[in-house]
Amino acid sequence: MTFYLAQSQILRNEVERQKEKLIHRIKILDNYRQGCDPQLTYHPDGEGRSGFMKQITATDARAAGLWAIHQNDELTSRWKPGDIYDPSSGSGTKISTIFKAYRSVEENVCVSCMTSNQNTPLAKIIRNQENGVEEFTLKTKRGREIHFNGFEKTAEQKEAFKKTYPWFEGGENLVIEIPGRDKVVGKFDEGTGLSPGGNFYEWGTRSVDDITIMAYSKWQRSNKRINIGNQLGKYAFEYGESVRRSYPVVMAQMDKIERLCDDISSKSVEKVIISAEGERSGIEGKSLTMRAGGHAGMNVPNKIVTHLKSTNKPIVQKEIESLTREKRRNSVRGIVISQSLQTGSRETAEWLTNLGIPTYIFTSNIDSEIARRNRERCVEIPKFFSYTLRERPRYEIFPLVGLMMYDSIGAQLIKESKHTVSEMHRED
Repeated sequence: MTFYLAQSQILRNEVERQKEKLIHRIKILDNYRQGCDPQLTYHPDGEGRSGFMKQITATDARAAGLWAIHQNDELTSRWKPGDIYDPSSGSGTKISTIFKAYRSVEENVCVSCMTSNQNTPLAKIIRNQENGVEEFTLKTKRGREIHFNGFEKTAEQKEAFKKTYPWFEGGENLVIEIPGRDKVVGKFDEGTGLSPGGNFYEWGTRSVDDITIMAYSKWQRSNKRINIGNQLGKYAFEYGESVRRSYPVVMAQMDKIERLCDDISSKSVEKVIISAEGERSGIEGKSLTMRAGGHAGMNVPNKIVTHLKSTNKPIVQKEIESLTREKRRNSVRGIVISQSLQTGSRETAEWLTNLGIPTYIFTSNIDSEIARRNRERCVEIPKFFSYTLRERPRYEIFPLVGLMMYDSIGAQLIKESKHTVSEMHRED
């Protein structure tokens, strides 16, 4: 949490430094508003946890009145000239992301990105996209080389690109730098769960996308009369303030968080069930499952981390109910992430608790009955900084503050494995 407190100021400085790029980005998004041209689509994308963050971006963009489809959704349509492909890659070396960016330029589709590395092929592809792609070779972690042939766009393609994207002012304006991956400022301790650069990169992309979409929504609702730059600065400041105000609330609960980490990472615990519902909390639940299960679980003996969903709940329920109550109490732990603890999430928390499974709850609604009954295992996540989108009366910073604390769980599990956090998180 201390790491994020310091880095929130760095992020604010980055927003100020790249304000003109973000203003340009907001004006571009205006071409993709619903009712403007249903043939044009904004495609956020990313791999791993960066992909989860971009999935939230697509949800928020639709709530702000934009035509947006997360590129990895099951029913994703193929992008076409007029669309924008917008991947996020902290390292800038994800092969699948670079391949899709390469194909986008090949098909005369505009590409923008968020990255913390300005010198990788991904950033270079985007900066020179109006002309084509220079030849380059990528080397995988296992040493395999993948060669990409360069190509020059024809005069007809260049002219078509200009007509399709009249707002295009050079690829340099479409590369947004988020500190975190290769530009880590400040120290961190992997053992205590203070987040390394890769996790701050994800938090940073989430914050900048939020700030951008919020400013776009405000700009639209004011009939484009407000100063976008001032609005970006205001939201960046309020984000930093929300982290600062959340800090004492979180630190006052560190004993609970540390106890949770010690409990879940103990050798006697064999299974961790994570439940998170809703468009934002649900994606954070996937992110935590990937972090604690995918990155660390494979290296922690006898530890299974499961993200509970409607599709797998009957199977999980059958497995759990086949255990004795004592076995459940000793070897299974539950984590429920929900801002409001309403309906499904409340029922899941009650179901796990009634089965005799020690269940930890991350919520803003600490006065709910289930939270009061689990007071020693209930962690309050502050919900400072509300804002309005066109189709949603209020939006909170809940998932972002929660993400800071969820990292403690993953870091503790990784501490037991053979790898460090940064090694396991190198390409996300």
